[in-house]
Amino acid sequence: MLMDVRTHSRPTVTDLRSVADDLVVPEGSAVEILRGQIHVTPAPVPIHNRIADRICYQLLGLSGERVPSVSGTGIAPDIHEGDYVIPDLIVTTEAALDEDRPMVPAAEIDLVAEVVSVSCPNKDVRELPEVYAEWRIPVYLLVDPRSGDIILHTEPVAGVYRQQRPFRFGDVVPLPALLDEIQLATDEFRRYGGQRG
Repeated sequence: MLMDVRTHSRPTVTDLRSVADDLVVPEGSAVEILRGQIHVTPAPVPIHNRIADRICYQLLGLSGERVPSVSGTGIAPDIHEGDYVIPDLIVTTEAALDEDRPMVPAAEIDLVAEVVSVSCPNKDVRELPEVYAEWRIPVYLLVDPRSGDIILHTEPVAGVYRQQRPFRFGDVVPLPALLDEIQLATDEFRRYGGQRG
């Protein structure tokens, strides 16, 4: 659901954060601000969450202080005002997650992964690649259980990912050196409707 809170005078970015913070939404829903509009996304279905979990498990062995998280942590270029997103999975440092602040700055994120929702696929497929590239997130992994497609976006430049490598469920997705060249197995990913691949 998209909530347009425009009035006769356009609300400031701080006003939008206040409105978003004060919204009463069903349990499990996510509230985000994208391009000056508030988005409310219903709680994901179990297959959606299971895919995010399977990605997370495979990223637990990253080197250094980097860790994956599926805890619903928000990210933003400015953590106090303006646009923010709550990705299905992020990779950042332990220190970034341990710091007491409302969300993690986009500059501290190595990877975001989104599993396309049944309820609002356009956000994940059309809007977020551009947003994440603008925020210079090095890697955006898009997993689509509707079709069994996976797209690995890398090299963000001027609001566009220069590299977009397509894969299918069942393929091994080679992550870039930034992520220890982990070979991400996708053979256990399920499509909506329960089918594999």
